Amino acid sequence: MARGQVDAPIELVIAIIILVMSMGLAFFVINSTNEGKCINELKSQTQQLQQAILDVGLGSTGTQKTVRFYMPRCGDKTVEAVQFVKFTSPQFCKRCPGAYNGCWQIIPLARTADGLVQLNDAVVCVDLPAQRVSINPDAGQNCAALTNHACPQGLSGCSDRQLGLSSGALQNSVWQTLGRGDDGARHYLITLRKDVSSSGLGFENAEIKVCAEPVA
Repeated sequence: MARGQVDAPIELVIAIIILVMSMGLAFFVINSTNEGKCINELKSQTQQLQQAILDVGLGSTGTQKTVRFYMPRCGDKTVEAVQFVKFTSPQFCKRCPGAYNGCWQIIPLARTADGLVQLNDAVVCVDLPAQRVSINPDAGQNCAALTNHACPQGLSGCSDRQLGLSSGALQNSVWQTLGRGDDGARHYLITLRKDVSSSGLGFENAEIKVCAEPVA
């Protein structure tokens, strides 16, 4: 058999291996790019929520804002919830420069192949006085339930320990968490409304009521 006839199948195999590796690399790059774009779009949504909370929190009593929020799937990360958390100790506010008396953060929570994680790249801080502002669920008929801890209602496999929350973080935090719920809704209209109560010490405490209404 001629040498060229022997070399040809080997060269063909090498060419196929290189082609497969190139396609795999291209697929990985495309997926990574799409996932990054999706995370950026999610952060844009949390920033819209951030601005709406600021507008309501700094507005007069009765001020109201409504924003649309979507819980996407970004690559292997499926967003299952969004957490509104007030940390009362500055040691948990490293993401929020200048938050010396505590901070508010909006944190998307996602399920991955390895479990539940907070999507740090989409977290935003809300520059409101943490000591005098609270966020609580609205009791409206069409409002989805919020839970007063890190895990949303009915999300399997979710626990404070699984999320990596220390006892110190839990003792120095207040949570309101919106999850997709039993119906698996991903689209919400989130309405924020300001109520005010007197502290009896010469200043007012602001309460932001949250109504997250599932929409098609």
